Amino acid sequence: MAASNSDDQNRTEDDNPSHSAGGLFPLPFEIQLQNAFPVEIIARLFPVTVSENHVLIPNLNISLDNVQVDEEHIQAQVVLKINVSFPTEPRLFEISFGLLGIFTYTASYTPEMVRSYLEKGSLSVLLPFARELLASLCQRMQVPILLIPMLPIAPLQSDG
Repeated sequence: MAASNSDDQNRTEDDNPSHSAGGLFPLPFEIQLQNAFPVEIIARLFPVTVSENHVLIPNLNISLDNVQVDEEHIQAQVVLKINVSFPTEPRLFEISFGLLGIFTYTASYTPEMVRSYLEKGSLSVLLPFARELLASLCQRMQVPILLIPMLPIAPLQSDG
């Protein structure tokens, strides 16, 4: 079972303009991911019987939250939240987790520039970690593996 990427079934809580403007923003050299790790994992398996006629298409919600920039230590953080749920009953399972991304940046970047990137582009850096964690959780729960859809990375814009 794979999570569909249609607009009706996937809801992205973060209405990020980078999704519709040709993809996600790539990581600039001046901002680097230092570490990424889960901060909260909820994985529940429900003891239910599902008929063959029951449609099991999950909703995948992705959002970026808790953007913070520490000017003193030249570090920043953002939490990528993933929530998988089913719109109809009975639900076989539910999974939600948060992935904390800690970034460093050069002093030439202002805190506003770093915050802007984390709000728009950090998804391109953290999504591979979220894909791996979601697939691992599904495998450990012995449920069909869910895949987070691939999102295109926007090309770097040249000044000329």
